[in-house]
Amino acid sequence: MLDFKIGQKLTAVTKIIGIILIVLVFISCSKTTKPDDSDSGKGYLLVIEEGARSLRGRETITYTASLLDALGKSTTQTSVNWTSSNESAATINNGTVSVVDLGSTEITASVTVDGETYTASVPLVIRLESPLPYVVVPEAIIAITGEQIELEVINFSAENINPIYVSSNGNVASVNSSGVVAAISEGFTEIKANYQNMSFVVPVLVTALPEINFPVVRVNVSPESQEMFINDSFQFSANAINSESQSVDITIEWKSTDPLVASIDQNGNVTAVSVGATKIQAIANGIIGEAECHVLPDTIIIVTPFLQSIGAGQSFTFNAQAYSLKNEQYLPNIDDFYWFMPQYPPPFDQFFNNASVNQAGTVSVEFDAIPGMMGFTLVSLSDDPDNPLGCGVYMVDLGFPK
Repeated sequence: MLDFKIGQKLTAVTKIIGIILIVLVFISCSKTTKPDDSDSGKGYLLVIEEGARSLRGRETITYTASLLDALGKSTTQTSVNWTSSNESAATINNGTVSVVDLGSTEITASVTVDGETYTASVPLVIRLESPLPYVVVPEAIIAITGEQIELEVINFSAENINPIYVSSNGNVASVNSSGVVAAISEGFTEIKANYQNMSFVVPVLVTALPEINFPVVRVNVSPESQEMFINDSFQFSANAINSESQSVDITIEWKSTDPLVASIDQNGNVTAVSVGATKIQAIANGIIGEAECHVLPDTIIIVTPFLQSIGAGQSFTFNAQAYSLKNEQYLPNIDDFYWFMPQYPPPFDQFFNNASVNQAGTVSVEFDAIPGMMGFTLVSLSDDPDNPLGCGVYMVDLGFPK
């Protein structure tokens, strides 16, 4: 069963990795940072502006931290102590992340002012450059204690994928069989969506609202995500909340983190410009609320089967079909495709550069391929292979040598 969800229900986005590799990126975070309990009763609040994030392969990100005073005035901090809770996944120096390996970590900023120390944390996950045939959204979560977040599986294959959800620490956040995450107590955990021998990890950071009497402690943006086609328009709304969980009548400043994907005016009106992903930010008194905005291509390519075991020295031929997201139908008149396999840099090359593909869609696994390793076969429209965003989203198939 082909599980495509359009409009409000489909959450999908494309972005380039390298020259011709597209990955799917999904992140949801309406709260920007986790304030440390030790901040209670102080006159400032530390905020990490980039929020929850996901990186793939050798991508990087530079975080910034701002200190808010009791009037909501924001001051960017330069003397910040940055730490990563899992340096086997990523390290951080002067706010810039260096990827080490796959995994998740908690990025923490610390600032000392007048003898008082203020901290804030955000989750970060490192993934493979190539996408799996399914993704789970949101991809990284910051949640308030008592909050519930529903995970959604976006399936880009002809198979009906129903992963099994597991929490690595049910005391921090639990998850039921339907993918509903319940934030229980402050801390950091991972939710894994397992299917066959694949696992999609969603890091979850649970926090409490700051106990400081700031004019604004949270900004909710509605909807939390929106899917659009190029030239579409949509209006977001935002609601500022104070420390007593009451709405505040205050001016909201709107911003798109990537206006080349989608632009926004100061009334929250968004215009889709090009295929990709951006964060729509609503800022009130220095507090940032975020929503996802995904500008989708009209056409994607479905590869079947989405998962195939291929023994060392063996071959298998995949099938590709064009599919219109806008019209929700296959396009049999489009049948000229360009097949390729991404090549990975060290140290991933020894594990993933284990096969080749020809222009008939036939994958051949090397005789010395490491058993159990993973390979990715991707396909674009052949009339524009060097400009994948002009062609649509590639679908991915995985080859597992026996």
